[in-house]
Amino acid sequence: MVGNLALLIWPVVCAVLFNRLRIELALIWSILGGYLLLPPLVEFDLPLLPALNKFSIPSFSAFLIIVFVLGRRVSLLPENRLGKLLVLALVLNAVPTVLTNGDPMVFGAAAGMTGADAETTVIPGLKIRDLLSVFVKQMIMLLPFLMGRQLLASEQGMRDLLVALVIAALAYSVLALAEVRLSPQLNIWVYGFFQHSFAQMMRGDGFRP
Repeated sequence: MVGNLALLIWPVVCAVLFNRLRIELALIWSILGGYLLLPPLVEFDLPLLPALNKFSIPSFSAFLIIVFVLGRRVSLLPENRLGKLLVLALVLNAVPTVLTNGDPMVFGAAAGMTGADAETTVIPGLKIRDLLSVFVKQMIMLLPFLMGRQLLASEQGMRDLLVALVIAALAYSVLALAEVRLSPQLNIWVYGFFQHSFAQMMRGDGFRP
């Protein structure tokens, strides 16, 4: 519930950032902040569209604000031919991906398991109708690069990006060191669930953050 609320609030956070900061800083912290702070695994899975999660919501929110609120143009294709070819190849590879992954994936129980542990999980195969979802997913994945190429290409923009990465790394290092000693608990404290397998977290006398 808290995770879903955080995802719903993030577009508002992006709007505030673009209202208060320079466009370069707002773009950086809208996307980087979402990667750092929004919950993993939580998503809104809409029909025929890619999942809206901590990766897609910040990028899409920033893009909509830049284009429709600030009136800035964001080109979805690079200007040179090689760049256009590479972008189109990345997006169009969705076609063979969908056509060659039509079989469902079944994760069954190990031998000897009974009860709840013996349940199987089935991930359905891709169908032609999934093409739109995969196309959009590829474009959303590209959006940070396309927006950054246009808005962060100046000396100031690149400096802002480097400073933001250093600040983010230093802030996360404190949290990581805490979890090395306390065990990974921050996601539980903030969002109410553990996002991984705890058996993979133990490292000697400490923990993997």
